[in-house]
Amino acid sequence: TGNPLGLSLGFDRTNSRVRGGGLSDRPDLKPGGNNNPSSGTTAGCLGVAAGRKLGTPDMWYDPCQFVVPPVGYFGNLARLTLFGPGLATFDFSVVKNTRLPWISEAASLQFRAEFFNLLNRANFSLPFNQPLTASGAADSRAGRIDRTNTASRQMQFAMKLVF
Repeated sequence: TGNPLGLSLGFDRTNSRVRGGGLSDRPDLKPGGNNNPSSGTTAGCLGVAAGRKLGTPDMWYDPCQFVVPPVGYFGNLARLTLFGPGLATFDFSVVKNTRLPWISEAASLQFRAEFFNLLNRANFSLPFNQPLTASGAADSRAGRIDRTNTASRQMQFAMKLVF
């Protein structure tokens, strides 16, 4: 699993003006909704077509599992209830030491090749965390991942003369 993801409304539904207004207001979990809205497919709602696969960069979680709470109430969704994508990378290095006795007894030439994210895995960042608009429709950006956490495959080579 990845980092915890907290969903927020993005607008001040409670009129509390706490910590920047809507950033602390959370949505309600839809009655009978799925407690794990990041697997399977979406049933669809206003703004989201039914049958879309969840857990992908295009739709990490199902915004149709949430509703806007009544005015003046915080949502019943707990903080940090979802998890974002995991992170995995494979780094590898190769070192070759070659003695150079014609320079001195201790002299050597070291060649080093280092590979970062050798398998070139895309490590996605957290998705957009505001599932609903003020009208109650699913936000078009809800659950979408638009960036990565790590760089693509990187390689570096070095030579060092030790004497």
